[in-house]
Amino acid sequence: MTTDNKASNTPQLQYDLFVFGDSLSDIGNSSKATLGLLPPSPPYFDGRFSNGPVAVETLAAQLGLPSSLATNFAIGGARTGRENGNNNLVPGLRLDGLLDQIDRFKSQASSLGAGAEDLYFIWAGANDLNQIGTSDPVATINTAVSNIATAVTSLVQSGAKNIVVVQTPNLGRVPASLQSGRLQDLTNLSNGFNAALESSLTALENSLAGSNIILSNLFPLSEQAAQNPAAFGFTNITDPYLNGLRPGDPAADPNQFFFWDQFHPTTRAHSFFADVFRNSVISGITDNITRSGTAGPDKLVGFSGDDVLRGLGGADQLEGSPGNDTLVGGAQADTLTGGGNRDALTGGGGPDVLQGGPGRDQFIYSNPNHGRDTITDFQLGRDLIDLSSIFKRADYSRPNPFESYVRLVQANRGTVVRIDSNGDASGGFKPLALLLNIEANNLTASSFLV
Repeated sequence: MTTDNKASNTPQLQYDLFVFGDSLSDIGNSSKATLGLLPPSPPYFDGRFSNGPVAVETLAAQLGLPSSLATNFAIGGARTGRENGNNNLVPGLRLDGLLDQIDRFKSQASSLGAGAEDLYFIWAGANDLNQIGTSDPVATINTAVSNIATAVTSLVQSGAKNIVVVQTPNLGRVPASLQSGRLQDLTNLSNGFNAALESSLTALENSLAGSNIILSNLFPLSEQAAQNPAAFGFTNITDPYLNGLRPGDPAADPNQFFFWDQFHPTTRAHSFFADVFRNSVISGITDNITRSGTAGPDKLVGFSGDDVLRGLGGADQLEGSPGNDTLVGGAQADTLTGGGNRDALTGGGGPDVLQGGPGRDQFIYSNPNHGRDTITDFQLGRDLIDLSSIFKRADYSRPNPFESYVRLVQANRGTVVRIDSNGDASGGFKPLALLLNIEANNLTASSFLV
């Protein structure tokens, strides 16, 4: 990914997601360090502190990024400094805190190929807040925020640019908090931590040239789910699904529970967190980027700039976002989805599925032998089918190319746009695109650029 202030001329094949934090983002580091002791799997899923993928894994899939232990340094029990609450479980065990994870990353950054084009993710602080007893809560919050600011600064000094930092969900809603009567206490601590984190990182971003710190706040979502669980498909947001290492009710559906155990969300709850992260990332990266796929099937997702996404081999998924994006498919059957503004979509050689979105979009064809596409949301009077590159060829010499070389054929599902494949206007019209739910008699030359 290129994150310059203008679209790059050099497509980047991929970028990575580097993750730092605690059990909420751990995808197997605790399990590896404790030889499978923590968390016990089953009932926990494959080293996760949940019953399935955690939010950062879902985020990676949504953005078309790889997710592995090579780039995920998060580990259960981590606090924001160099302490880990799980170090007392096994004699001699020494697990990382957040700042240790940053140091470990820095020692490997060169071999990992880490740089400004990558995405960095920090979610930490819950273990600091949960261990507050008689200690000064303000001091604990300030220390946690300072540690996170140190982590961000260290990443920027190592070449990072786009850094997502998570503001905590309401820790007062966690079953362990409710059972100990700490709803209001930890609600206040969560709000205090989030406010202090925002204030600190806003000032820090202004002082770190070239940095882009993206705050992603989970508190609103956690409150919405608590106050209206049915809207999210939950029936239980106060009790954990597990009672120890066994289901409290073996007949219950874990997807109806927000919490898997006393502290950790279910994978379904994690999926809602991932949606918040995705929205934060897409809105938070405003540079224009150019990305290119590989020889295999890829998923390429744009951000808020005017992005260029190019598929190559394989059946690719290209997703534009709020900017004026250019999406170019490859030789296979691709799926191109525009965003909310003026997008330009070129399917390429395969039978592609194209969706422009609500903006004024152009569906571009430069080869009469491409096509057999399906345009799912063509908007009469707004979108255009651009055939101008085809009709600039010497073979297409008649003065009115639309009347001479284009045929509109009504079909059951919409209108098939057919085009003369060689410019002799004597037949041989090939299907270029099916416009779903569009009547042929409503289409005119004004819907085409020729």
